[in-house]
Formats: sequence, C-alpha cells, structure tokens
Amino acid sequence: SITIGTLGGIECILSAMDIYSTNYDIQRYGLEALVNLIFDVDNVEKMRALLWVSVQRIVRAMALDETDQEIQTHGGELLLMLEDDSESDDEEEEEEEAKQ
Repeated sequence: SITIGTLGGIECILSAMDIYSTNYDIQRYGLEALVNLIFDVDNVEKMRALLWVSVQRIVRAMALDETDQEIQTHGGELLLMLEDDSESDDEEEEEEEAKQ
C-alpha cells in the first residue's frame, strides 16, 4: 500500500518546518505528524535517517514554546527514537568487536 512516507510526505513535513521555523502551529503539528508516522513500520528506517539530519529542526521547534506540553512531548518522543536507534547501533558494534 502507498503511504505518506513513500510519497515524500516526511520530507514535505520537515521542509515546511524548516521554511516556517518560527510558526508555532507548523512546528507543533509537524512534530505531531512525525510522531504519528513513526508507528507505520514502512516509515521507520526512513524516519530514522531523516531525523538524524533533522535534530536541529526538532530542537528548534521545541524551543519555540518550552511550556507547551504537546510540542515538548512530541519532540521528546522523536529524540528518544533517535537515542534508541543510537543505542542499538552501539550494541551491534560491541557484539561485532566481541566476535573478533
């Protein structure tokens, strides 16, 4: 099936967040949309790759309103996903070194 991720939707959301970096609504709903896309298994790898280069966008969006619970929650979820991915990579490297 065709998903938002396969049609360039993730890139579109990130681009809008970049272009309208000071627009609260774009940042808030952009983060929310990205979090929702994480749960589509077809998007996971693409999301991880794109979000690694988008950490600055996520942090910038979170800085727009540090008191907004939704922005902080969605931004935090995206950053945690990247942290989990980083820990998985570290574990894989340790396993490879142990084999040698």
